[in-house]
Amino acid sequence: MTSVSRRGLREHYSVVRFIGKGGFGKVFLAQHCATGMQVAVKKLTKARARKASIMSEVGLLKDLQHPNITQLLEVIETRRRVYLVLEYVHGVNLRKEICRSKKNRLWEKEAQRIFRDVLAAVDYCHRQGIVHGDLKPENVLINTEGRAKICDFGLGIRFLPGQEVTAVGGTLAYYAPERLSCRRYEAPPLDVWALGVTLYEMVVGDHPFYQGESETIRNILRGRVSYPCFVSCKVKHLISNILSRDPTRRPTLQEVLKHRWLQSVRPPSPPEPLPWAWILEIYKGEHHTLAPGPVLLPATLGAPPTQGGPNYRAISNSADVDVLPMADQPHGRKPRSKSFPAIGPCSALLFLTERDGEMGLILAVPCTSPGTCGHIRKGVGTNCKTLRVVPSCSRLLCGVLLTGSHSPCAPSAMQKRTMISVPSQKPSVAQAISCKGQHSISYTLSRSQTVVVEYTHDKDTDMFQVGRSTESPIDFVVTDTISGGQNSEESQITQSTISRFACRIVCDRSEPYTARIFAAGFDSSKNIFLGEKAAKWKNPDGHMDGLTTNGVLVMHPRGGFTEESQPGLWREISVCGDVYTLRETRSAQQRGKLVESETNVLQDGSLIDLCGATLLWRTADGLFHAPTQKHIEALRQEINAARPQCPVGLSTLAFPSISRKEVVEEKQPWAYLSCGHVHGYHNWGHRSDTEANERECPMCRTVGPYVPLWLGCEAGFYVDAGPPTHAFTPCGHVCSEKSAKYWSQIPLPHGTHAFHAACPFCATQLAGEQNCVRLIFQAPVD
Repeated sequence: MTSVSRRGLREHYSVVRFIGKGGFGKVFLAQHCATGMQVAVKKLTKARARKASIMSEVGLLKDLQHPNITQLLEVIETRRRVYLVLEYVHGVNLRKEICRSKKNRLWEKEAQRIFRDVLAAVDYCHRQGIVHGDLKPENVLINTEGRAKICDFGLGIRFLPGQEVTAVGGTLAYYAPERLSCRRYEAPPLDVWALGVTLYEMVVGDHPFYQGESETIRNILRGRVSYPCFVSCKVKHLISNILSRDPTRRPTLQEVLKHRWLQSVRPPSPPEPLPWAWILEIYKGEHHTLAPGPVLLPATLGAPPTQGGPNYRAISNSADVDVLPMADQPHGRKPRSKSFPAIGPCSALLFLTERDGEMGLILAVPCTSPGTCGHIRKGVGTNCKTLRVVPSCSRLLCGVLLTGSHSPCAPSAMQKRTMISVPSQKPSVAQAISCKGQHSISYTLSRSQTVVVEYTHDKDTDMFQVGRSTESPIDFVVTDTISGGQNSEESQITQSTISRFACRIVCDRSEPYTARIFAAGFDSSKNIFLGEKAAKWKNPDGHMDGLTTNGVLVMHPRGGFTEESQPGLWREISVCGDVYTLRETRSAQQRGKLVESETNVLQDGSLIDLCGATLLWRTADGLFHAPTQKHIEALRQEINAARPQCPVGLSTLAFPSISRKEVVEEKQPWAYLSCGHVHGYHNWGHRSDTEANERECPMCRTVGPYVPLWLGCEAGFYVDAGPPTHAFTPCGHVCSEKSAKYWSQIPLPHGTHAFHAACPFCATQLAGEQNCVRLIFQAPVD
């Protein structure tokens, strides 16, 4: 029932309480005096909103009769005000529903039900020729039965099919990119975009673009959306389609309703492999996904950062990317790109170097172009690979390897030897890719060189060689080159790829995406070059096999790379991929015993040692379940919010930002590593008979190292998502208890024959009885 009256509100309704405030007026809960029915009354002041706009909203609501839209019951007009009497929904709005949910986000099953109701309502509106214009969680009401109704059509407009408009109201954070332009646009895609932003908030608990007004506008126009690890691939696909910058490519509401994520409510399925950009987002925990861009390297890796951040030098670029001048690349800004190719799942290699603690993140990014093929044969097709390096927050070197645009390489769990597919050719006969579009890049760090080389292998696998070099030219990695810069079976190879500090990883392009490791040691002429002290022999099948001079060692964790992980046994891998027990020394000419029960298949958490650089292999599924740096940053903020205090100076302590710095901050927490008591920096307890960094703890009188604490920020090294409660001794890096205890018992190779536990964040050799200590914080005294 809708009517217009000038007799005032209180003649028929008694106001119960205030509900909320909108852009043009306030909303109250009221009760009908005669029937006792509860209603929502929207109070509009004519001075703040034109009468024509108010009557437009009345006209829209009058024409909308749908179970998922709040109904208009009556209109009461006075000399200065207009009251809209609306159906009252017992419950809360979607914003409050999200905030009161566990972890400030909705379970996807719950989000499906709510989003389907909202879609049905908005689709009905569009079929009636009406655009809501201000869709957001505040304008979606959830009743006590969990059903959704949309409300507040104050900014709604009518439209005709194909009609373009230039002015539609709304909330900035939910503006579509075309709404921020000066051109005309169709109105329905604006609602579709706002629904995509709302769905993102439902399943993530955060806004995809909002960072203050000016930055929000830039983020919307940029259109890059990142997703946490807990979001399923199906809803990612749906949100990514909805949040297309081009309104003509956005799905209609009918197409959205037919999306597979909305077809039925099913129990959670195992996580699907992730594209590289999502892997990187999981790995870095950032809000903005890195798109393929210029290949950048820190110019001074290992050196203290300058005041303005590290300088970058461009190495090379492919045809698909846009290299920006150095002045346009401030620290922390993401390079622009002209294309965003679809990339298959990937796995990651994290480098723990023993020297200097270099920094960087390597990405081998496949960039596909029209007409490409998955592999190279006689120079036909291009499957461009580039390397990209961005600064890492921790003092180590990290790498991500990709198999190809359609070639995921996430390794499966260890299988029996009889179940492993045999490649069509040996790794020793593969040719290195030398085309400039598919280049192999090496870069020099202080006193060491890490090299990633891609090889053509066969139609079913991809292969990468990862190595390091300490001297030139004995251990220098030389890439095969072909005349004209292209691969051809008829062309003669002019150089070779040789390194006794390298391994080769062969990744299957089909499920289960097995990755196998081999020692590198052959040149392109099939001659074995392992070093003068290497072990060499001929296998029963007639192939030459051998162990490199310093060996390629592998250790698989028992129980996977989880909170229940236990160290495995170190084994040595031969050139042909067989597994052997360790030699007496790494350069001994007598090989160990063949371990027939084990394979060269890499698992999540497998450690690879190249005599000076230890690599951690993480699978796509493993990184899917790993904590993100955003999660670690949230833990840091949680610790700081508790306001831990120094027991001596009574000053409040705070962990610094996630990047380790050379200069200790004023509020930096320090710890006595012998007992774990956390203090601020002070001169208490210094004794002349102790080492320079040793102090006597004023709490328990224990003497031991006194060091600043730094939060270990490389999320790939965490075996769980627990709070940072333990510190490594003696470096002071802090991580979760189970992560600290896991790495404290891992014997990492050191030199040619020694093993010791080391901090994964800085490669410092651990000391003390337990290699780590539980931290004891002093609560604030208020």
